[in-house]
Amino acid sequence: MISEKFLAGYNFYRKNVAPMIREQFEEYESRIAVGIAGEGSDCFGYDDYVSRDHDFGTGVCLWLTDEDMELFGDELGKAYDTLIDTHPGNNLTERLRERRGVMTIRKFYNNILECDCYNANDDMSADTWLALNHTCLATAVNGEVFRDDLGAFSSFRRVLLSYYPDTVWKIRIIDELHRFAQAMQLRTLYVAR
Repeated sequence: MISEKFLAGYNFYRKNVAPMIREQFEEYESRIAVGIAGEGSDCFGYDDYVSRDHDFGTGVCLWLTDEDMELFGDELGKAYDTLIDTHPGNNLTERLRERRGVMTIRKFYNNILECDCYNANDDMSADTWLALNHTCLATAVNGEVFRDDLGAFSSFRRVLLSYYPDTVWKIRIIDELHRFAQAMQLRTLYVAR
């Protein structure tokens, strides 16, 4: 079920993007994941018809595997850009164009989490978990996925949503407690003066 906040994006996908994919990329249709996720308040479901102050516009993300990007990604990107440019009322800013459109699953996750973390085998080592930007985890799993027949985008999303492995969770707790203790020591020194 698509939430009301994502209904406009879903309707754009259903009425415009899906038919374009079906007509021009029928043999690859089941390999293209589509949704709205990533950076931006709209991906968290905060934007609505009243709050359209910045980076608000029609558009969706189309996620491909690395192999599919090589195979047909450029053509899909051109077709999508043409669709966006000819869509009535399109007001995509340059920044929003960077966050929408055709991209690899790897690029999507690695750019948001600021490390090479995407693994098509749906696992991450403890070192990778510790290397990623933890403040961006919500950004990596927000939004709505409208279609993902292949399951590659959603399966890695589930890895992130399953929470930290036990060892990583304990290391993160220790690190945060250590930072807190350091901050309190500095505060105590400052107050004592």
